[in-house]
Order: sequence, then structure tokens, then C-alpha cells
Amino acid sequence: MIGIQKFDVHPGQWDVPNIKTLFPNRLSGAPDVLSSRFAKIASVLVGYDVELKVKFASDMREEVDRIYEEVKNTGGRLTIFGFRVSAGAGSGSTEHVVTKFDDVEWDKSSGSMSLTPTAGQVYPTILGVVAQKFE
Repeated sequence: MIGIQKFDVHPGQWDVPNIKTLFPNRLSGAPDVLSSRFAKIASVLVGYDVELKVKFASDMREEVDRIYEEVKNTGGRLTIFGFRVSAGAGSGSTEHVVTKFDDVEWDKSSGSMSLTPTAGQVYPTILGVVAQKFE
């Protein structure tokens, strides 16, 4: 990974303090976006040129190998935890980080796969988010 950075999300006029107390009686049928299942983002952690290393359990290795070989041989694509791997001839993406099969290391015996992004891309990868629950 070339770099990592945390960015704080500073509230502006859109952030109404104590919104649940300020508006306790919302319209019936309105989505409950203020329930404790939702949260307000406080900061975002992003990385640039992130490499993903995955180790698959022994009972999954045959299936992963079959999918890997099929996609590689047919020029398709696969996604692992949001990392997209392309075996096609496409030149890249204007919307997301692309990893090509040439940049993937797969070891069936150990179940290890490393996904390295194609060099020179400008898109960061979101690694994590810190949020505050609505109480």
C-alpha cells in the first residue's frame, strides 16, 4: 500500500443536533432513519494502491480454484470483498480500482490469494468508517 489517510467528516448545516428530540413525532409511514440501526459518519479511512491478501479454508480451495481458472480462461471478472479482478482486455475503469489477473497470485495448496491493484490508478479504497449511532 502506498498510502493511508483518515479524513474527518465535519458536520455542517445539515447536521441538526439532538434531531430525535427536536422531531419526536415524525409522520406515520416515514422511514425510521434515526433508529439505532443507522449512524452518522464521523470519519473515513482510505488507502491508495491497497493489496488484499486472502487465505481460504481448505474446504473452499477447490471451489475457489475452479472459479479462478474459469474466469481467467474465459476473460471474465470476479469480485472478492469488493476488489474487482478482470481477466478481460479492458483498459481499466473510470469508476473503481481494477486488478488484472496478471497481478493476482493464487496458491491452491496454501489457499492464499494476493490481489494487487494495477499500477497508476487514481482511486482510493475505503478501508473503514467510524460512525456515531443515533441514540
